[in-house]
Amino acid sequence: MNDYIIEITNLSKKYDEEILKNVNIKIKRGEAIGIVGKSGNGKTTLLKCIDRLLNFEEGTIKYNGLDITKIEPTKLRKDVGIVFQEYNLFEHLNVLENLTIALTKVKKIDKLEAINMAEARLDKYGLLNKKNHYPYELSGGQKQRIAIIRTLLMDPKVIMLDEPTAALDINSKKEIIKAIKELSKNNITLIIVSHEEKVIKKVCDRIFEIEKCTLKEM
Repeated sequence: MNDYIIEITNLSKKYDEEILKNVNIKIKRGEAIGIVGKSGNGKTTLLKCIDRLLNFEEGTIKYNGLDITKIEPTKLRKDVGIVFQEYNLFEHLNVLENLTIALTKVKKIDKLEAINMAEARLDKYGLLNKKNHYPYELSGGQKQRIAIIRTLLMDPKVIMLDEPTAALDINSKKEIIKAIKELSKNNITLIIVSHEEKVIKKVCDRIFEIEKCTLKEM
């Protein structure tokens, strides 16, 4: 088996102007990679390219040695999950419903089993008492942990986190850092983008910076 779970070679992406140019990185299984840089410099764009949410003009991205353009997007996203800065929770569903909807509709898991799985994860993260709450009743840190749990329940091999501690208070940041450290213990490959270098240094094995459209190791 290939040692690298993600391999990016000469990746370039343009909008009105070039935002990523000749990006190259190889990520080992179970590795935690941090990507830092100023807002708007292409960090989130890189994540979206990896997850096939955006097309790119040049270069290749491989997952498990396979070109991602040859992998069905829904199949890729079962293995490669992404947690966005905005959490993307369904406001009209409570926490338990947010966590079980993909399990029952995408993975076709029995509803009772899905509920048991979700409750077990909530209990592990100290959020079981929030299972009947709606997103508007949660703090930013709680929403972020719920979003992480939702991704975890799909049993991904790679989790990408987009600004996981942005706009959170100190206590909420501590909760998220603790949650990320727990993920890294379970041999899950992590790609974390943030403008908060202090946070990245606490949880990542290697750190890269996007500057002037290119990626370089720090």
